[in-house]
Amino acid sequence: MLARPLLLLAPLLLTSPLLPEPSLAGVQLAVTVDDIPWVHGAIAGGQGAGTDQLLAHLAGVPTTGFVVCDRVGEGQPVLARWRAAGIELANHHADHGDLQKLGGDAWLAGARSCHERLTAWGDAPRFFRYPYLRNGGTTDKRDAVRGVLTGELKQTIARVTVDNHEWKYAQLYSQALAAGDTARADALAADYPGHMVRAVQHAVATADAKVGRPIPHVFLLHANTLNAHHLGTVLGELTKRGVEFVPLQKALADPVYAVPDHYTGKGGISWLYRIAPVTPSDGWTFENSEWQRLKDLFGSEPK
Repeated sequence: MLARPLLLLAPLLLTSPLLPEPSLAGVQLAVTVDDIPWVHGAIAGGQGAGTDQLLAHLAGVPTTGFVVCDRVGEGQPVLARWRAAGIELANHHADHGDLQKLGGDAWLAGARSCHERLTAWGDAPRFFRYPYLRNGGTTDKRDAVRGVLTGELKQTIARVTVDNHEWKYAQLYSQALAAGDTARADALAADYPGHMVRAVQHAVATADAKVGRPIPHVFLLHANTLNAHHLGTVLGELTKRGVEFVPLQKALADPVYAVPDHYTGKGGISWLYRIAPVTPSDGWTFENSEWQRLKDLFGSEPK
């Protein structure tokens, strides 16, 4: 299916037949931005200009940024922009290494390296986030690595409850811009906020069913061109529905983030799926249905 006819679908589709539609009024949401300084495509004016656009959307929103240290340029000019905006920077590994593909010791070397560099740059990190949200494929590996992160490095693991397909939209959006297909880029941008609202609704419904009470949620985003151009619309849609943006530290203080991690599979999945009772891969109906929807609408997969 070609993208251009999708311009007829401009009204956002904010519902899903697979899920209840809980009210978002009063839902607490911590905004986190991964892969700083940048990921998923070039942007006019370079990373500095893109960062300024992204930070403009985040003005007044408590945010924590996660840095891939090997991607930081000489003098950290992009990091300086995040610091000037008052945003706390945290550890997202030196080279975004995949714990599923590396031995524990080799992977931990990257976590230590980024910790040391952030500390030297003046951002002693309090938080760590696993690249790809992958925590290790066995109980022993998962627990040994986490012990170093929380013990030796004294970092709190920044779990995610609102996982989503933002990175897939971002890849397709950047590909469309690079090809000069502004109609396709506009169609993706129009569809994107609805997906993100549905992702928050899904997390709220999952927490209600699995935890039995409201919890503060953690929202996963990335530093990319899509968000530099359109994150304000996403945050605006959530604000209209009554979402309250809170600091990451406040969200992670909830006891739900201290319960045991029972998942040892290979997936990079929401914290709500990792806690007991573990949600099996055939139970990820929201993610699967949204991915199929993205394929059906836009006729191709990210590369």
